[in-house]
Amino acid sequence: WLAPTLHAQQLCAKCARPELCHKHSSAKQLTRHDDREVGGGATNLAPLPPQLHHAIAELNLQDFELYRHAMRRFDKLLTCAGAGAGALGDVAAHVEEDALDATTAGVLQGTGATSALVSRRAALPDNCHVAPDAEGPAVAVSLYGVHRSAAAVRSIHEGLLAPLWRVGTIDVFAHLMQPRVFDNARTGESGVRAASAASLPTALALCGFSLTEQSAGDLQLAPMLRRSIDVSGHGDPQLRQMFRKNYGREALLNLFRSRLSMKLSAELVAAHMAAHGVTYTHLVLARPDVLYVSPLLWRPDAAAEVHVPDWSHDFCSDRKQCAFAGVNDRFAIGRLPSLLPLALARLDWIWKHAIMRNSEHLWCEQLAAANVTVGLLRGLRLVRVRANGQNESMDREAPTPMAPLRCARLHGLNLALGRDGWTAGGYERSLRSMLAARPWCERCF
Repeated sequence: WLAPTLHAQQLCAKCARPELCHKHSSAKQLTRHDDREVGGGATNLAPLPPQLHHAIAELNLQDFELYRHAMRRFDKLLTCAGAGAGALGDVAAHVEEDALDATTAGVLQGTGATSALVSRRAALPDNCHVAPDAEGPAVAVSLYGVHRSAAAVRSIHEGLLAPLWRVGTIDVFAHLMQPRVFDNARTGESGVRAASAASLPTALALCGFSLTEQSAGDLQLAPMLRRSIDVSGHGDPQLRQMFRKNYGREALLNLFRSRLSMKLSAELVAAHMAAHGVTYTHLVLARPDVLYVSPLLWRPDAAAEVHVPDWSHDFCSDRKQCAFAGVNDRFAIGRLPSLLPLALARLDWIWKHAIMRNSEHLWCEQLAAANVTVGLLRGLRLVRVRANGQNESMDREAPTPMAPLRCARLHGLNLALGRDGWTAGGYERSLRSMLAARPWCERCF
């Protein structure tokens, strides 16, 4: 399974731990074809050192796990097709013929099977629990971003998945970006080796999973990133300078990476629904690198179409200036017909619209433009965890409950306060307590 041509020096240049093969950087480029060296000559291939074998195997581990995951799904589809071809009379049709795409319908006709095969419970891949004829709340959990810590995986089980299982049936999907090394001064991660995501399909019992090598994703995002940098601050020199000082190219690139991952994870959900005739009632957009200090409290019959945490919306800094109106974008749960299109469009939205301050104000504008009703999740507290094992310092103190009032006032966000939780008066009292400590923020609200 190794590539036929190996150049040790080139491998070490890309390796996350170059010290493993530093002593062998002068190795010749060899090929196994016909047992000859590239330049011809005697057959004399020196064995690779054990350290180099270890490095190669480690880099290929995640590919092997993805292969196994894909083959398990493929075997399920083969079993379904084989059983259906010989016993069509026993299959109950749950999916109408016109609900199938042309490719799927052609395959089914070629085997003599019917469209009902795609909706049979037996056809569902491992760890997929929502059946086509399921009743009650059916939730698709869509994880996106980067895996940083095993502690976050445990917290996701306890603070997110367990509460959702108590109110309905869930399937978990994940798309992850896989870097080699974290190198972001803004988050305090410099030269930290990235953890492998190969164990997550088993650890989180994923229904659907995909992985993108971060360097490959960066190539796709490069044109979007260039345009976003060029138009940041809407051409205002002061805003442009402030944005570049606060973010920088690497932080902005991380924002694009996360939105690409969000889109690809949402596509996993949409593809699973189309392939298996499954209908989810709700969708969760969540990061895999946060700790749930308090568990999710949510009702499937909530009035609002989309719910977000009730903190970290509008920022009024110590520099005595008003920030742009925003909405917390670290977590969202809502009705799938409302939230799925927003998730699929997030990447396009951030590169088509100039970033003036942060990602929160772009989420505010997108929610307002979609005219969905937005409710607030009372008490949900998230703490970002970094690859070095440290928690984000800004998240250590409990946040002040706030409503995105500036987003509602300036951009027309359709807030649903009082229907599912705290009333507008409750958030107004919380706002007043903040203004007492920062009186210069009064003009911002």
